[in-house]
Amino acid sequence: LAVGAQGAGFNVFGAIGRWTDDVFHFVPASEAAAQDARNKEYHDSIQAALDDLGIEGDWVPTWFPEEFEMEDDKLVDLDSGDRVHYSFNHNNDNFFIHIAQYGSIIDINRFGFEKDPSLVEIYTGNVREVYIFSNEERVTATWVIGSVIEMISGNVSISEIKSMIDSIGG
Repeated sequence: LAVGAQGAGFNVFGAIGRWTDDVFHFVPASEAAAQDARNKEYHDSIQAALDDLGIEGDWVPTWFPEEFEMEDDKLVDLDSGDRVHYSFNHNNDNFFIHIAQYGSIIDINRFGFEKDPSLVEIYTGNVREVYIFSNEERVTATWVIGSVIEMISGNVSISEIKSMIDSIGG
């Protein structure tokens, strides 16, 4: 009973389970309540979410593939930093933009990405050194400036990802 209750999100032992499709972890109940409150804060734009977190600089593309529509946003406050995650969908295709600010560059070292054996392309777009690679049918572009990491990933073409990158700050 305790295991089933914990998995359902009940605070049985002072911690609550949190998970995505790929990761499961526990957070103290007090942090979970704070995260839940933050996750309910929806913003009209990616920039509004970044402003709310105090993430400064040019991070938001001004161009997106026309057929995609923004699904929702998740604004999450983490111990090691803050992040904004936006999903865009069109039929069975999707992509997302993930921007995370960490307390230090050392925290970014924890980030890992799955990729297939294809080569990594280094693209210089809009004064950023961007790493573009694929994993199965998904293309990912990611870069770091200071203690902020950004990633655009999904079922879009490399040229569409490059267009989004080139539109940042424009």
